[in-house]
Amino acid sequence: MNADYFTVGVRTGTSGLGGISLLMIHRDFPGVQLKRLATQGWLCSSTTLVALNDVRVPIENLLGQENQGFLPIMLNFNNERFSMAVSACRMSRCCLEDAIRYARARKTFGKPLIGHQVIRHKLSEMARLVLATHSLLMEVSRAWHSNDSAQRVAGQVALVKVQASRTL
Repeated sequence: MNADYFTVGVRTGTSGLGGISLLMIHRDFPGVQLKRLATQGWLCSSTTLVALNDVRVPIENLLGQENQGFLPIMLNFNNERFSMAVSACRMSRCCLEDAIRYARARKTFGKPLIGHQVIRHKLSEMARLVLATHSLLMEVSRAWHSNDSAQRVAGQVALVKVQASRTL
């Protein structure tokens, strides 16, 4: 675990959205327990189980206002969703390039695979999806950087993440 601090959403008020606060908790606070998790396929990450047992947190470690932590948590999802969309879009483009390269190199029935109409149709459909996803990603990026409201952009970011993951 490489982090010295954790940003944690905790229940500090009544049930519902208004009862969540954000706290900054140091890894060395009494009651913080860390256990490295063995992962498969994600070896560059230091994925760790963090357990908090009767941890006392000073008031100065409150991030923002008490019971107002839900909105910042939700707004952070925009960054995560956008990052996933960018990654999936790029991987889709790489898959399309690989498929075209393979279809040009592979020969079936005496001609390159790309010479068969059904294969060209499949590649065209892949290209259509990849280009549409890329265009949507660029539009969402434009909206985000033009300072549109975070709530308005949130819906667009969620849509582009779905589009990109389905395209991949």
